[in-house]
Amino acid sequence: MRKGNLLGLSTPFLSFVGAEALIALGTGMDMVVYSLWLFHLTRSPLFVSFALLVISSSPMVWGHVIARFIDRSRPFALVFVAYMMFAVGSLIPSFIDAYNAWLWPALVIGMMLSGFGYSIIGAVWPVLTRRTLDPEQFARADGVLGMVSNAKLFVGPTLGGILFYSIGPHNTFRLEAFLSFAAAALAVYLLRRFPLRSSDGADIGFKTPNDRDRHSAREWLSRNPVLRLSLVIAILSAVGFGIVNALWTPLLVVRYHANSLIIGGTYLAQSVGGLGGNTMVLHRWGRAPQLRRIKWLYLILTATTAIYTLTASNYFLFPVLIIEGIAIEVFQLPLRLVWMSVPPDQLVGKITSYRLAITSGISAGTTLLAGWLAQRVGLQWVFLGVATTFLSAALISFKYHSPAMKTWDEQLSLVGSDV
Repeated sequence: MRKGNLLGLSTPFLSFVGAEALIALGTGMDMVVYSLWLFHLTRSPLFVSFALLVISSSPMVWGHVIARFIDRSRPFALVFVAYMMFAVGSLIPSFIDAYNAWLWPALVIGMMLSGFGYSIIGAVWPVLTRRTLDPEQFARADGVLGMVSNAKLFVGPTLGGILFYSIGPHNTFRLEAFLSFAAAALAVYLLRRFPLRSSDGADIGFKTPNDRDRHSAREWLSRNPVLRLSLVIAILSAVGFGIVNALWTPLLVVRYHANSLIIGGTYLAQSVGGLGGNTMVLHRWGRAPQLRRIKWLYLILTATTAIYTLTASNYFLFPVLIIEGIAIEVFQLPLRLVWMSVPPDQLVGKITSYRLAITSGISAGTTLLAGWLAQRVGLQWVFLGVATTFLSAALISFKYHSPAMKTWDEQLSLVGSDV
């Protein structure tokens, strides 16, 4: 099951990456198609924000439900369920006329089903990684799957916008549904070929005398020092990125007088930077990912946020976003590997679900708060507040240098040694 190939990863995991690449074409279009359709129907940014909020906050709603079965189910069965949620969620609004009274309920149901699918995928891929790969392959797996995510960041919204105006929202949703059904069919094939059960894979969770398997996921989050610190960092990240995602387009329009070309270019720059970071992870930077690297991510984010907030120059904007994309993939790698490798095998999915529930809830709250703050104090001050949030995360990240973290750093260095 764990034999390598050209990429040095197992066949089940690479098959999952292939399915994710297929469905990324559909889910990448999802957000922009919902946003464009709602804006055309209402001419109100409020409803657009509502669409983004329903989908992005789904882990907060579904996280506790998913946590009940995520570690006791076959990973590819859960992947199939997630892909079917995407398919049905896209199919429902595709058959309802724009002036039909049932359109709004259909859109809400579609967004909720898509959000449920996102919640499952977010929790299941660490489980699948643990059951199909050896620890030293985790960094390589993160780099490969990250390439799919970063390509989706630009290709999905761009393709979704083009198709929305060329073939219409109904046909675009049908195309999304077709891609999702195709990915679901692939998941069924993978389920039959690789029937990974909950007992498959050795427990590689790093333990201390005070952390035993009998502890629940919540106890692990509260008592394990590296998970507890990483959760604080994740919460601060959710606050910062929640505000940035909510106010990014208004910032570009107000400060940069940006048109659609410049806005699209920013996503391309982030995608290029992310792909560059993934490449670096696959070539030596993924080896021995020390926890002390994490502070550099937030120091860089502090600087880049301050630069694009204060300068309002396209000459700085695009290089800064490329640097930011690289930093997120390279210096956040140890943090991602902590969540993948530290929990025990039978709790990794549940802990991931709880973490996503917490961070998505906080991100949703900051999304709602961001618009109000921008009206009260202005966009520039809000983004400088984001820079301060990232600086706080950087300062807290220095705790990874403490002697108490040395043991965890040494054990984490084993993860990714195959890069």
